Amino acid sequence: MEQTPKQQAVELIKQAQKILLVTGREPNNDQFASIVVLQSVLSKLGKETIAVISDTLPKAKSFLDHSKIAKDITGIQDFIISLNLNNVEIDKLKYHVEDSKLNISVTPKKGNFTSKDATFSYGDYNFDLVIALGVAKLEKMDRLYEQNPTIFDDLHLINIDYHRINENYGSVNLVDTASGSICEILVSLVESLGQDLMDENIATALLTGLMASTNRFTADNTTPKALSIAAQMLAAKAKRGEIVKALYENNHERTKRENRNPAPLANSQQASLEPSIKSVVTQPTKSVGPFKGKIEGSKEIVSNEKIDNTSKNTQ
Repeated sequence: MEQTPKQQAVELIKQAQKILLVTGREPNNDQFASIVVLQSVLSKLGKETIAVISDTLPKAKSFLDHSKIAKDITGIQDFIISLNLNNVEIDKLKYHVEDSKLNISVTPKKGNFTSKDATFSYGDYNFDLVIALGVAKLEKMDRLYEQNPTIFDDLHLINIDYHRINENYGSVNLVDTASGSICEILVSLVESLGQDLMDENIATALLTGLMASTNRFTADNTTPKALSIAAQMLAAKAKRGEIVKALYENNHERTKRENRNPAPLANSQQASLEPSIKSVVTQPTKSVGPFKGKIEGSKEIVSNEKIDNTSKNTQ
């Protein structure tokens, strides 16, 4: 029987041990929250995760834990020390740590080494699965991809997104255009990965993505499912007050201050406005009219529901 993209994603995640999580450049709050959610969930499943966001984090960083999110991929490649054995036969090899230094001792059986016999290099990237969150095109991927263009070679990549323009570049494309946010898609994925994974922090991150992407459930891309999920997250003790305070209250207070204390107009500006004001008053009003190849048996999710992108600043 043909597997759905979600089923394929679940299988790949269960098989993987070390997983790289990435999102787009200059991530919005939904993208950032989805990284936080998935990193927390995978850690509970015993997976080792490497989450990378190279650019500045959005507003939600003030209350969502991002202590385990890295700025680059330094340290996830093997560091290789090579010795030329053309003139040497090895008897023993050992190492020990002393004064924060790793000392490697090589005992020759025949011949000996010089400094010219030692070289250093980097090996493969040290992960076995990549998950991209909210990235419609590869060129929109975090800068680490531009800086390391072979980073995804020979790896399965799970592409999770809700945008219609997504190019389905993954081995598995969990692209649900009927959803209004990445976090909305993640809820069912998390449920499929295991029981009792939800906690207060994960619920808060999921609600953050939902609220940011739908502008507090007022945008046209707000789905009935999103409202139902929001109720679930509140029942799981999501910190709605912290979300509202961090994402919206500062903007609201600034708008109120500006309305109470509008900037005074210069005399020249006042004079230039007066003819326009008189003209508007005297004119009658007018009405305004209206990476490894794709896994075989993959089934794409298609929806005709309209998706309107909200402002990046609120997402």
